[in-house]
Amino acid sequence: IGEEVLIDYVGGDCDRPLAVGRVYNGANKPQWHSDGILSGYRSKEYAGGGYNQLVMDDATGQNRVQLMSSSANSLLHLGYIIDQNGNARGSYLGSGFDLRSDAYGAVRASQGLYVTTHPKAANSQPLDVKEAQQQLLTGESLIEAMSGVSEQHQAESLKEAHDTMRAFADATQSSVSGSASGGRTAGGGTGSANAFKEPVMLFGSPSGIAMSTQQSVHMVANDHVNVASGQSVHVAAGKSLIASIGQKLSLFVQNAGMKLFAGKGKVEIQAQSDNVEVTAQKAV
Repeated sequence: IGEEVLIDYVGGDCDRPLAVGRVYNGANKPQWHSDGILSGYRSKEYAGGGYNQLVMDDATGQNRVQLMSSSANSLLHLGYIIDQNGNARGSYLGSGFDLRSDAYGAVRASQGLYVTTHPKAANSQPLDVKEAQQQLLTGESLIEAMSGVSEQHQAESLKEAHDTMRAFADATQSSVSGSASGGRTAGGGTGSANAFKEPVMLFGSPSGIAMSTQQSVHMVANDHVNVASGQSVHVAAGKSLIASIGQKLSLFVQNAGMKLFAGKGKVEIQAQSDNVEVTAQKAV
């Protein structure tokens, strides 16, 4: 109501008018009208003040696209990310993509998910996981080597850890072929690409991964939790380090010995149903 429209007539019949478009005027300005940089579409919530919009920004060297819903300020921002307030282009916020919402969010991929900061060309395969898979294989080799040394000294084997890590690495490699429907494809879409054999989640980074929370971090696995480090594993606890183990505890050190210190209080060792055996090649 109140907008200016262009009228055509079906078959040139003046009794059959048809609105074929609308035009802007002083009373009805376009949503983005500053200097031709911004274009797109904004809808209007029925009987409300909300909206959905698609904005394309063609500023020189600052191309971007924003898909937004006013519900929970949910948006996907691609390219050269800036603050936009209506018709005004604001400050630079970053580059790449920003997917955000004031409500909830979920990422779900039923056949597998890969999240990485390893650089790849724009035309690379989405599930090209060579770098992350190679890191898994390196960890597997370390576990295999340390397991062999442990067994040589009558300590426990790490075979289960080795086998489960090998199985996971294998699950990230599977070749799938493009669809051959027989329809019109203009000769494209053929070939093969890497996929996952199982719906695993793989995270990879050449420069480090961190998790941080002001409360608690929880890790639960029905089978195994494997940790492999090419250098050292450090654990610092501000209060206590407590472990309760259902069957056995086995520790093996290859070269530099073991140390157990108590800065205060006693060191207590109990075998409540059997012997305590201490064996040394030299003195005890």
